[in-house]
Amino acid sequence: MIIKTFEELEILCKELKSCKEIFVDTEFVSEGRYAADLGSIQIGYNTDKAVFVDPLAIDDLSPLFDIFKDEGILKVFHAAKQDLYILNKILLKEECLVTPIFDTQIAASLVLSEDQMSFAKLVAIVTGKRLEKAHGFTNWLKRPLDPEQLEYALDDVLYLMPVYYFLRDKLLELNRMEWAKTEFLLLEDGENYVAKNPQTVYKKIKGADRLKGRALSLLCALAAYRENTASATNTPPSKIVRDEVLLELARRPVTTMKGLFNVRGMAEQQIRVYGNELVNVMSQLEHPVAEPVKKYEPTPAANEPLVDFLQLCLRLISQEENIGLSTLGTRSDLCDVVTFGKESNSKLLKGWRYDVAGAKLMEALEGKLAAKIHEKEARVVLKREE
Repeated sequence: MIIKTFEELEILCKELKSCKEIFVDTEFVSEGRYAADLGSIQIGYNTDKAVFVDPLAIDDLSPLFDIFKDEGILKVFHAAKQDLYILNKILLKEECLVTPIFDTQIAASLVLSEDQMSFAKLVAIVTGKRLEKAHGFTNWLKRPLDPEQLEYALDDVLYLMPVYYFLRDKLLELNRMEWAKTEFLLLEDGENYVAKNPQTVYKKIKGADRLKGRALSLLCALAAYRENTASATNTPPSKIVRDEVLLELARRPVTTMKGLFNVRGMAEQQIRVYGNELVNVMSQLEHPVAEPVKKYEPTPAANEPLVDFLQLCLRLISQEENIGLSTLGTRSDLCDVVTFGKESNSKLLKGWRYDVAGAKLMEALEGKLAAKIHEKEARVVLKREE
């Protein structure tokens, strides 16, 4: 079923209000854009119904706003971040966020020992069905869509239903639902969906930590110009000017269009479209005010063996508990634990992760736990030292 009018959307939303959970997916086009354009919203409900809401045909999606922010209706996604970013970009205009959320990819990492499991693989595990991905590169902004494209889009929410029920039951069986809810709450943080601050994007440019004074302030101004221009024209920032070129211009600014032609990495088309503004930015900067970028501090060489050891311990815990390794923690988290011990702010020493892994890692650092080869089996196990 395709929802193409405001009136049809109102009727659908009245039906959705009685649901305990709905199953949501989106299709979008992001190539060649600063921000992805929404092409569809698919919604599954009542165990076997699915609809295709056409945002290109409906100017006013407000009936959906109340559904998405209704705390009595669980919104189920797979790999929700990009869907939520797109939906919340629309919903933020109404000052509301999608909530509450259940993410089947996160849930799977807590019970099936694999991080970032694809939806197709999860469907195969739960239902035995092999999903066709023939329309993965469909232009979802083009109309009309053919029946096969619509079927492909709706399958994602129809199969999301059995996947959700399987994972929900598994989480409850293993007493891990509260863990999952803690992770889902992170997706509901509005800070995730706030637009980038043009004045701080320079901090993400590789090499910014090596600049200071006027050069750093120039990088800040140039990056802010690029970000504002990209947002206003819906153009990827790299199409305006690449990071390494911004860094070079900050180090060796030029004050004429002619000078830009001598800068490696600047295409003639980029110079013609953006050159005047870039030159203006470099010429008009008066007061260096950019905040220094914190330098990356590599793990001291003496600590690397300890980090390697904890990495092994964490992998063993991951296998034993059937939890995705990076869901538990990353090497960066382990470096923090090694460097700061109990004073570490690593997520491994907080909440459910501490109970599952952090406490054991601290015991390993204290020499109370050791990794040993099993006496009868060719595998490594963690054993408490007597």
